[in-house]
Amino acid sequence: MASRTRLIVNADDLGLHPSLDAGILRAHREGIVTSATLLAMGPSAAEAVGRAKAQGLAAGSYTHLTLPTITFLWR
Repeated sequence: MASRTRLIVNADDLGLHPSLDAGILRAHREGIVTSATLLAMGPSAAEAVGRAKAQGLAAGSYTHLTLPTITFLWR
Protein backbone atom coordinates (compact mmCIF):
# COMPACT_ATOMS: atom_id res chain seq x y z
CA MET A 1 0.00 0.00 0.00
CA ALA A 2 1.48 3.35 -1.03
CA SER A 3 1.74 6.01 1.64
CA ARG A 4 0.34 9.41 0.91
CA THR A 5 2.22 12.52 1.99
CA ARG A 6 0.16 15.39 3.30
CA LEU A 7 1.29 18.96 3.83
CA ILE A 8 -0.18 20.81 6.81
CA VAL A 9 -0.05 24.60 6.54
CA ASN A 10 -0.83 26.37 9.82
CA ALA A 11 -1.43 30.13 9.81
CA ASP A 12 -0.21 31.88 12.95
CA ASP A 13 -1.71 34.93 14.74
CA LEU A 14 -5.37 34.70 13.71
CA GLY A 15 -7.02 37.52 15.64
CA LEU A 16 -4.05 39.91 15.53
CA HIS A 17 -5.53 42.27 12.91
CA PRO A 18 -8.62 42.22 10.68
CA SER A 19 -6.58 42.34 7.47
CA LEU A 20 -4.41 39.42 8.62
CA ASP A 21 -7.55 37.49 9.56
CA ALA A 22 -9.02 38.13 6.10
CA GLY A 23 -5.88 36.80 4.44
CA ILE A 24 -5.83 33.66 6.59
CA LEU A 25 -9.50 32.98 5.92
CA ARG A 26 -9.05 33.55 2.19
CA ALA A 27 -6.05 31.20 2.11
CA HIS A 28 -8.19 28.57 3.84
CA ARG A 29 -11.05 29.00 1.35
CA GLU A 30 -8.57 28.61 -1.51
CA GLY A 31 -7.16 25.40 -0.03
CA ILE A 32 -3.75 26.70 1.04
CA VAL A 33 -4.16 26.92 4.84
CA THR A 34 -5.33 23.80 6.68
CA SER A 35 -5.39 25.18 10.24
CA ALA A 36 -4.73 28.36 12.21
CA THR A 37 -3.50 29.40 15.61
CA LEU A 38 -5.59 32.06 17.35
CA LEU A 39 -3.92 34.86 19.29
CA ALA A 40 -6.51 34.77 22.07
CA MET A 41 -5.81 38.29 23.35
CA GLY A 42 -5.60 39.79 19.85
CA PRO A 43 -7.75 42.83 19.10
CA SER A 44 -9.82 41.02 16.45
CA ALA A 45 -9.86 37.56 18.08
CA ALA A 46 -13.57 37.44 18.94
CA GLU A 47 -14.66 38.18 15.38
CA ALA A 48 -11.93 36.02 13.84
CA VAL A 49 -12.85 32.90 15.79
CA GLY A 50 -16.48 33.24 14.73
CA ARG A 51 -15.55 33.64 11.07
CA ALA A 52 -13.09 30.73 11.23
CA LYS A 53 -15.71 28.47 12.80
CA ALA A 54 -18.31 29.49 10.21
CA GLN A 55 -16.11 28.36 7.33
CA GLY A 56 -14.79 25.21 9.04
CA LEU A 57 -11.21 26.33 9.71
CA ALA A 58 -9.60 24.27 12.48
CA ALA A 59 -8.11 26.68 15.01
CA GLY A 60 -6.03 26.20 18.12
CA SER A 61 -4.99 28.91 20.53
CA TYR A 62 -2.05 30.03 22.59
CA THR A 63 -1.44 32.55 25.32
CA HIS A 64 0.92 35.41 24.63
CA LEU A 65 2.45 36.73 27.83
CA THR A 66 3.85 40.26 27.88
CA LEU A 67 5.05 42.78 30.42
CA PRO A 68 3.34 46.17 30.73
CA THR A 69 6.52 47.87 29.48
CA ILE A 70 9.50 46.34 27.81
CA THR A 71 12.92 47.83 28.43
CA PHE A 72 15.59 46.82 26.00
CA LEU A 73 19.01 46.37 27.56
CA TRP A 74 20.89 47.65 24.53
CA ARG A 75 19.27 51.10 24.52
